[in-house]
Amino acid sequence: MTMTKQDRICMISLFAVMLVLMGVPALCLSTNTAVDEMGTLANAALLSGRNWGTGVLSNGGFYYRYGMALVWCIPFFLLKKGVQIYKAVSLINALLMSVTPVISYYIARRYLKIQKERSAALLAAASTMISSVMFQAIYLRGDVMLIVMNWVCILLILNTMYADTKKRKCQYTVLLSFAAVYAYASHSRGIVTVIAVTIAVVFLLLFKKEKDYRIPLLPFFASIVPFLILDKILARFFKYTIWGTGAAHATGIPIQSIRLLFTIKGIKSYIIMATGWLMNSFAPTLGLVCVGLIACVLVFCGIFRRSKINITPAERMLAVFGGLSYVGSFVLGTVFFLKNVKKNLYGSARIRIDRIVYDRYVCCAFGILCLLGLYVLIWRKDLFGIRSKIVSVLFYSIIFAAFAKITAPRLNNQSYVRKYMGMLGTFVKTDAKKLMFSGQVSHGVILFAGLMFAGFLLLLFLCYRKKEYQTCVMILMISMLLYGYNIQNITISENNARENRIHAAAEKIELLGDVYKEYPNVWVEQTAAPLKSYQVRLVNYHLMDHKYQSYKSVDNVFVIAKKLPSEEALQTSSYYLFADEDYSREGDIVYVKGNKLKEALEKQGVSLKSCAE
Repeated sequence: MTMTKQDRICMISLFAVMLVLMGVPALCLSTNTAVDEMGTLANAALLSGRNWGTGVLSNGGFYYRYGMALVWCIPFFLLKKGVQIYKAVSLINALLMSVTPVISYYIARRYLKIQKERSAALLAAASTMISSVMFQAIYLRGDVMLIVMNWVCILLILNTMYADTKKRKCQYTVLLSFAAVYAYASHSRGIVTVIAVTIAVVFLLLFKKEKDYRIPLLPFFASIVPFLILDKILARFFKYTIWGTGAAHATGIPIQSIRLLFTIKGIKSYIIMATGWLMNSFAPTLGLVCVGLIACVLVFCGIFRRSKINITPAERMLAVFGGLSYVGSFVLGTVFFLKNVKKNLYGSARIRIDRIVYDRYVCCAFGILCLLGLYVLIWRKDLFGIRSKIVSVLFYSIIFAAFAKITAPRLNNQSYVRKYMGMLGTFVKTDAKKLMFSGQVSHGVILFAGLMFAGFLLLLFLCYRKKEYQTCVMILMISMLLYGYNIQNITISENNARENRIHAAAEKIELLGDVYKEYPNVWVEQTAAPLKSYQVRLVNYHLMDHKYQSYKSVDNVFVIAKKLPSEEALQTSSYYLFADEDYSREGDIVYVKGNKLKEALEKQGVSLKSCAE
């Protein structure tokens, strides 16, 4: 199919709309509130000559993969201020996400044969502008690349299948291998993409009548293996250069979690968590993930039995790859967290109860399922008939009832981190200054889930009445309301609360010029705001705290704290205050420890006074 002028206008418009939706919030952000962000940004900082090793080790030493650094390093080279770098990197995320509706539109027009440009545009927008997906992509973690590469991989698979020459097939195959491995390089959960792509490639061998659509195995394996080897070499370089031997692995499934699957409490914990994850997949997407999963099952069953319904190779591959991506992400994530969830439900831990309603680990795979779900509801009713719709309503109803009965009540009177709870954040109003909170929340989340279930029934009714335009507009309106609410009340509000706390202290150190070249160490007291936010702001400094080394063994450092040292400490150590600093104000303060640093600052004209004065 040749792209027309109208197609190009639609794709440019989709790109622009997504860029605004993602880019405007990005410009409102100035610092990070999640430790994962510092871990991923540390890799990009390294490429620009900055080693944040002391900072990441002070934050637990969890190792995060390096893939995002290859696109994020540009702002680190071009900009100097931490705020500018953070905003620029956030805009890069927005640009990456803006590609997804364009890919969805291209697939809809070329491979799903949607005849009308407006219809394809609505389908693309509704399947990519999903509240929970965009909400997670705004954070500077590897999730954004998992989302984008999921779309890139399915596009390259289809391009390879329908390529008209062997040369072109081989070219697309090599690009497909690279895209899959790059997803893995960006986050360890990208291994699901590698596995899904590999299974999809082998899966095509099952159809002898469609051998023209096969992806050449030799170029695929001949390219993916070297890419995986290169990934291992690069991952080793980043890990040992920044983390050294102190890296704490944030990857891999604990063996204890697998053993729990064979215990009563482990099985109960898994059912509670799996129900919450399914509910948090269905609700923000108005049930499109539910429909997409059932469509995948129908397509898969149709492979092994004779059916009068004709399923095209493109539709079959969307179902296979979309289903594998979601199920793989779901299984990997739920098993990974099972150990912690069991401790939370049946032990003494009461910190991360949000794990039972987590959506971050699966929302990266929502897009293709939403595309498939909406497509079969509107354009392939012969594939998804009345019986399939009844099954989808029953499936959704069972998950909703189980969620209300066994999962939602577990959230009451327990503390949890709210920023990961995209669904719960909508009906649970919290204080942005306190990332941890507790209270009665079950009624709110059940109400939200119920309203979204009602929205799902309305969606099915509109599709039955062939209201294509109204269906897509309703999905987009609800997604934008949820996205806007969560961005404003969680992401931006947390950012502003943290910014108010750290701004004065961070700016004070930033204005000292290039003193960091000789004295790069900054000590962050436990009373101060989290070190992770200061490290992203003070990009040229080495931040540390008591987790990294003893405070007594550190000298000639800037100290960030909530208050000044005790009177006894003031008399026995070399502490100095900035003469122009207001130490009675709210927020964190900065003072100096060490005579050499004091002398270096005074040579630059900075006026200091002893704390003992």
